[in-house]
This record gives sequence, structure tokens and C-alpha cells, in this order.
Amino acid sequence: MAESTDAQELKDVDLKPAAYVTLVLAGVLLPAFTLCFELWTKLCATEFFDPVPSLWHVLVVALVPLANAHLLWSIHRKNLQRITFLAWVSALSTGAAIFYSIFFIPVIPVSLIGILFLGLGLLPLSPITSLISGVLIRRRLRERVAERPFALRGLGLLTGFLIIVGVIAISEARFVVTRYGLEKATSADVQKQEDGLAFLRTYGDSDYILQLSGSRRQRVYLSDIVISFLSRSDVAPNVSATEIYYRLTGKSADSVAAPDRLNLLDFDDGEERFWQRQEISLVSSQMDGSIDNNASLGYLEWTFSLKNDNKYRALEGFTQIQLPPNAVVSRLTLWINGEEREAAFAERTKVAHAYEQVTAKKRDPVLVTTAGRDRVNLKCFPIPQNGGEMKMRIGITFPLILEDKNKGLIRLPYFRDRNFKIPNETKHLVWLESKQILESG
Repeated sequence: MAESTDAQELKDVDLKPAAYVTLVLAGVLLPAFTLCFELWTKLCATEFFDPVPSLWHVLVVALVPLANAHLLWSIHRKNLQRITFLAWVSALSTGAAIFYSIFFIPVIPVSLIGILFLGLGLLPLSPITSLISGVLIRRRLRERVAERPFALRGLGLLTGFLIIVGVIAISEARFVVTRYGLEKATSADVQKQEDGLAFLRTYGDSDYILQLSGSRRQRVYLSDIVISFLSRSDVAPNVSATEIYYRLTGKSADSVAAPDRLNLLDFDDGEERFWQRQEISLVSSQMDGSIDNNASLGYLEWTFSLKNDNKYRALEGFTQIQLPPNAVVSRLTLWINGEEREAAFAERTKVAHAYEQVTAKKRDPVLVTTAGRDRVNLKCFPIPQNGGEMKMRIGITFPLILEDKNKGLIRLPYFRDRNFKIPNETKHLVWLESKQILESG
């Protein structure tokens, strides 16, 4: 009687110790370390695209090192009685390696250069090394059995790859659906706009629209790359998404913290993420101003510096500042390479779009936009990694609050919200001058 495929005749073909070590390093340890490194630092998500924006993406990536480890252990222990199960594990993990290798092909030249710097260039190569390891393990499995199960054949590998593509496609379907709704909602036809808004209210992802808004940096997803490749359209943030987000939620995009698609290693702390608040800190703060009693006006310059303690990547600083009553921002300065650079003033959408263009080129911008009555949002990027600092100054002109004809009141600005911490050793310095007597409340 013929045996089933789960109990095939096994051939005694052993791997050499050096081969085991190489496969473990390239197919297990490197991809596992790369996944943990990306979840912790989000380096690839910041610089290129987000490979793991959801839990399903993490499970697909984690399948590769776990499957390779299990397959190598089974080969080493000669425990191949469940060859059909092992064959499908191999097909799925190799299919996942093929999928991510396709997206990381453009990064290979940069990775080869990056190997010279602390070996970080090896991390983007982990899909390629995992694919090579998976192919070698599949070959070893074929050598160990007399009759190959379907999953160990070419069509089996193709099936595994298509299953992985299906899982990723379902996971990112909400992004594709939201982009479709945005196209309708930004149409010149009023009826299509209404249909698009209704569609987005039912099926859209508001966090994704927030990522696409013109007032913040965008995190690119796998589906964005595919859509851009197929339609030859740019995946840059759409300024119109800011208006769509407001029409859907009633909130301005600037008043809401940037969403984090995956929150496995981060802790939500109100509107800003705990991990980022710990990595950015205020290292200096000084207010210098003068009061013109005859004109009942005051002018104040608030100069402060933010420091980034993240060792691997630049971060974006954010704060919402409460201004004195009826105050306006009349000056904005950023220090670049030790030199002061004055900001230009323009319409909100224009400066937001300019901010996105400058950040995409890894240059130093600072953005101030209104955020309601007597409030402004301030963003700056990039705060250099590994202790780098970014210094800026905001000038504020304000009227005095007249209590009577001889006495006026000044209310100083303050941080309403922020994504940085203020250490105990950081002191706020205030210096005001006036031809009349000043008293502290």
C-alpha cells in the first residue's frame, strides 16, 4: 500500500554546520532583528515607505524568520513526517520574502552604501537574504523526500505568494478605498463631491486622510507605491485632503496629532505619542519683549530650542502656543547652520504645501499656522538625530489689556500642547522693558 504524502520516504541528506549557521543568520536572525528595529525606530517608514503599517503586515513579516527557524530545526532533527505542512509553511514564508523583496529592490543601491556605516545597510537587504535562504531551504526539503507535495512545486510557491498578496491587499484595502473616495470628493462636480463625502463617511479611513493632508508629512504605504506605479501619479500629500478632513470630522488637521498606524511599541498619551514626547526635549526658552504704554502695544520674541535624543532618525517637533488676547505672529526665525533665516508669510495652504516640499528634500523648515482664536500651531523638521538641536524664534505683537487709563495687563504666551518634554533643569527666562513701572502678577 502506498504511503500518504505526510509519511514520505526520507533521504538522508544532511546540511553542513557552516550552511546551518549561514541560513540561521541570513534567514532567521537578520529578518527578525530588522522587524524589531523597524517597529522600534520606524526608520524605513520615515525615510522610504512604511512596510508594517498594521498588525497583519507584522504577522506576514514575522512569518519569514519563524518559518525558516522551524524548517531548519525540522531538517536538523530529521522530523519531516508532516512534509505537507512544512511545504506550505515554506511556500508562504518564501512568498512573503518575494513580496517584500520586490518593494525593496530600489533601496538596494542605498543599502550597499549603508553597509559601510555601522552595518545598517544590511537591514533593507533582509528580504533578499530571507528569500535566498527560503529558496535554499525549499531545495533541501525537496532533496529529503521521494515525492514532492504540491506546495514544494513551482505552482505551490506561486500559490503561497498569491495568498500573501491577498492578505496584504485586504489589509491595505481601506487605503485604496479612501483614495477613491478622495478623488470623488475633490472633483469639480458638486454632486460627485457630495457622493465622495458620503462614501468617505461610510468606508473612508480618517487617519489616512489626515496623513494625506497638506499640513503634515505623509507616511507612504505599499498600496500608495502600487497606485503611483500603475497610474503614474504622485503620492505626495494632497492639500485638498485638509479641507476634506475638516468637512468629515469638524476638526482642523493641524489640531490633531499625526496618527500612528501601528501602536505595538508606542503608548498613546493624549494627542501625541509617548515615545516621541520622551525623545524630544526643550533645552532652552527665553522671552524678550518691550512695552509701549502710549500706544498700548507690546512686542515679544520667544526663542527656544528643541533637542532630539533619538539615535537613529530625525524627528518633527510640534507645539500649539496660546497667544496673548488679540495677538498676532509678526516674525518667525529659524537658525540653520548657526545663521538666522527669516520666514516668509503667505496663505495657509501655500505655506503648508511649501513645508511639505521642503521637508521632502530633507531641508530645514518651520511652519506656523493659525489654530483658532489666539492660538497657533508650530512645526519644525528635521530635528537632527543623536542629540541634534533646532533653534527658532517667534515674534508676537499684542495689545495691552487696559484695566484703567493708567494700568495695563500683559499675558505671556505658553504651550497649550506639545510633543516634547520639558526637563526640570530647563529654565524659562523672561526679560521685559518699559518706560513705565512693571509689576509681576
